[in-house]
Amino acid sequence: MSNMAVWKGLMGLLKAVVEHVGLDADMFDEVLKVLRPIGGLEADVRAALERFDADSVWLALYREGSCTAERKMVESSGDWKFVELVG
Repeated sequence: MSNMAVWKGLMGLLKAVVEHVGLDADMFDEVLKVLRPIGGLEADVRAALERFDADSVWLALYREGSCTAERKMVESSGDWKFVELVG
């Protein structure tokens, strides 16, 4: 059995766990650690992770430098300037 086959099997297993088993935030963070780099995951696995907790997936992508979202300045209100993530 090749390493790629084992990796694909592990991704499928963890995808099924995320979709069908009640995980708490700490357990989900462990799943994200195992599947790093998140930016290189297959689209269906990443989509399942994002359905469970899109903010945690975004943070993992940001930490690994895979976040492709651009910042865009929007109208300011008073002294505050708000930015909107695009992408």
